[in-house]
Amino acid sequence: MKKKTLLILPLALIFLTLICVSAWAADLVVYSAGPKSLSQAVVANFQKKTGLKVQLYPASTGKVLAKLEAEKHNPIADVVVLASWAAGLGLKDQNALAPLKSQHSAAIRAEWVDTHLIATGASAMGIAYNTKLVKNPPKDWWDMAAAEWNKQVNMPSPTKSGSCSDFVTAFVGHYGEKAWKFFETFRDNGANIAGPNNQALTPVLTGARKTVFAAVDYIIYKQAQKGENVDIAYPSSGTVVNPRPIVVLKSSQHMANAQKFVDYYLSPEGQQLVVDTILIPARTDMKVLDMRVGLEQIKTIPVDWAWLGKNQQQVIGKFYREIETGR
Repeated sequence: MKKKTLLILPLALIFLTLICVSAWAADLVVYSAGPKSLSQAVVANFQKKTGLKVQLYPASTGKVLAKLEAEKHNPIADVVVLASWAAGLGLKDQNALAPLKSQHSAAIRAEWVDTHLIATGASAMGIAYNTKLVKNPPKDWWDMAAAEWNKQVNMPSPTKSGSCSDFVTAFVGHYGEKAWKFFETFRDNGANIAGPNNQALTPVLTGARKTVFAAVDYIIYKQAQKGENVDIAYPSSGTVVNPRPIVVLKSSQHMANAQKFVDYYLSPEGQQLVVDTILIPARTDMKVLDMRVGLEQIKTIPVDWAWLGKNQQQVIGKFYREIETGR
């Protein structure tokens, strides 16, 4: 056992060294939440346009945040893109971010521009359903605790999905105790809460379950575009639209290149890649694809993003203990 340990330690050190050397060899290191196809396309086009070498780490918001936490004493990333505005505000509150401006800021929706964060685009939350199995989709969130949906509903885990984390926190922030009582009934009605967005959706695509509560809309549109029997309904009482922030860490050793990347992402060329991914663009002078609903057509609930940034960890912790695992 001792010999094995002695062998493993040098290998681990070699692996970590290779990671660091790879990062140092790059002109820019970007950590990005999904969609992976979007982050890869943005990086590929940016490299082609500028000649700069970018190292990309694509993962979920939760994994990106965990990696940042693990590396906080030896930061590697320069630019971070998240699927959670509240998570971005959390990094700001930790004093981890550099102030951020862009030559394209004037073209971005004013409410999506902060001193340290700028949205690259947005998604909205809704109720996804299998169109073969569901002919009359639920009209509102509250319907999902009814007996007819017993053991027929999936939900992404807010500990795994940044978008779902923002939704749950905003839902609780807006409805208070009513939200917690609903989640208890929802839990007791056989809702399955586990995994990131795609994992929650898969049983609905196969017909094992009928609906996804708090589904991320662009993912549903993407599956429908591929020919899957799935659609999304936006609840009548309103939903949460999730701005997806880009930030620059104040520890970055490549500030000039980071600024170039931010400006490219927010340029018409970069924003067209956002549109093509069936997300809502951050720029006000660009339209969504015809196949999806635009921002102006989505009824939203009021969201106090500052409150979310300060209370999200507590709310999601309670949700995990009492709803997701508290059966």
